[in-house]
Amino acid sequence: MAAAGLAVRSHEVEGRHYAAVRGFVPGEVLLTAPLDVCAALWPSPLHVSRPTAAELAILRRNPGVQLVRSNARTEGGGGEVFTLLAAAWLLAIRALLMHGTPTWARLMSLDDNARLRGAADAAVVHHFATQLHAALDDESGPTLGEVARLLGAILVNVFGTRSTPREPAPDGLALVVAASLFNHSCEPNAIVDLDGAREDGGGALSGAMSVRALAPIAQGEPVLVAYVDTIEPRYHRRRQLAKSKNFECACARCADPTDGGRFASAVRCRACARGWQLEQLWSSAAGDGEWLCAACGARTPERDVRAWDAAMRARLDALLAAPAKSSGAVDDSARAGEAYAQLVADALEWCHPNHAIVVQALVAAVREHARAAAPAEAAAADAAPASALAAAERVIRAAERALGALER
Repeated sequence: MAAAGLAVRSHEVEGRHYAAVRGFVPGEVLLTAPLDVCAALWPSPLHVSRPTAAELAILRRNPGVQLVRSNARTEGGGGEVFTLLAAAWLLAIRALLMHGTPTWARLMSLDDNARLRGAADAAVVHHFATQLHAALDDESGPTLGEVARLLGAILVNVFGTRSTPREPAPDGLALVVAASLFNHSCEPNAIVDLDGAREDGGGALSGAMSVRALAPIAQGEPVLVAYVDTIEPRYHRRRQLAKSKNFECACARCADPTDGGRFASAVRCRACARGWQLEQLWSSAAGDGEWLCAACGARTPERDVRAWDAAMRARLDALLAAPAKSSGAVDDSARAGEAYAQLVADALEWCHPNHAIVVQALVAAVREHARAAAPAEAAAADAAPASALAAAERVIRAAERALGALER
């Protein structure tokens, strides 16, 4: 239920959205609301996702991502839309089984932005909707159009949930109709907390969400939350929003080539080696953008930056996915520390130290240190912390060396 200090406003460009009718201070709760429908990311082990008998019957007819992945690629789409709909397979089934209930009516009130969706992404939505509608096998249930509308509403309005506050990444998805009117900014003044998802008596995930002020919010000011990870560089955020939410972000941070003074999207100029190339404002209608050096005027095409970005993220993902071995934890930690150190050093040859890849690699190195510092066997407890600390120190030294090269 919305707090008394919020009201719905309408704007020609921003549409219907929440605005403050009184001032809020940082940390103050603006809204609390139950999750209308939520589910674990799919595919998920059955003991984690706990589908009901009705949901299992549908999953047996079409298990989701494994089958859809092989077919959806022939439809000419993919990317963020495909990835999100595949992960939301169980969420969509759970919502569709609410057909005819008050919750279903609430879900159908959500915007789906179908008119803004490109042809390729619309084809993916249609393909998923066709697969789900057939799997329902219920003539009295939702129509194909209603299934497609629900999937569009998921793309536009879904939130990521965490089973516990310490989860490093969302492990579930939720629709919360009461929160659908918060507009986006990459410099938000409010934050969404969805870390209370838990299993109820029927096996489904349930919980509540809250929205708190991050900064002082004045009377009449729009209340803005971030739809994407704000640590990411501008080119990544804007592409993600354009693909998944069907709008081009024009917030104050995205309008600034320096990314709000963070330079998180800047790349080192390979021509003069003394200036930063800044991303020129990107538009989906204009095609690929470019990076321009303020010192010498040299340019780098966006495709080069994206190729580097993809390669570095693949390396980081591989390190994060490497399984922790039960034996030899000290050596494993040292090797992981060296790998993270090399990744950071290689990244800083191209990007600014505030780039998400650098930050995420350093955070991962610290987590590796913490993992090795608390081994399962007491016999390794004495040796592991020192070795893990040395590995973390090597990461920091590599970053310092790279930063020194940047200063030169």
